[in-house]
Amino acid sequence: MVLVRIICPFWENKAATDEVFTLLDSEDAESIARAKEALTASELETQLHYIDSNFRALPDKIELLQRQNTLLIEAVETVEEFG
Repeated sequence: MVLVRIICPFWENKAATDEVFTLLDSEDAESIARAKEALTASELETQLHYIDSNFRALPDKIELLQRQNTLLIEAVETVEEFG
């Protein structure tokens, strides 16, 4: 779920992230080169949009389900809201 919490803000600020990476030199580190390559992948935007659209609420729903003293009806409603 940590990944979902990272991806959603990244997706919202993708233009700013792209701008920052244009300032970095790929020759400085292999990780920069690999990140730039990943950011330019043609399917990245589609995948980020899919994750954001379908899983953004998942971490919060899991936290609700993990709370103690939650009534069964509340847990069922939480699952139904997500599904």
